[in-house]
Amino acid sequence: MIFLTGRYQISATKKLTLNVEGDNGKGAVQQDIRLLLAECQAGHGHCQVRVWTQHGEMTGLLTERRTHHPYRWLLEGHLAFLPANR
Repeated sequence: MIFLTGRYQISATKKLTLNVEGDNGKGAVQQDIRLLLAECQAGHGHCQVRVWTQHGEMTGLLTERRTHHPYRWLLEGHLAFLPANR
């Protein structure tokens, strides 16, 4: 499981999508994307994450999705709140 250090906005459906391409953002987001890419490669396109969102700490499984562009892909998945008795 990867603990992401950036703070992310998720949609109302609790879906997190990270667009991975040439400019991967700055600071914590760029570091998170590098870790995610390495972990997803080791996990055959899937990686378990824990992340801070506008609603608090959440967890979920992100899946690597290729796009039609050869050097661009997405990491996406649905998140859930952590159980109360963690």
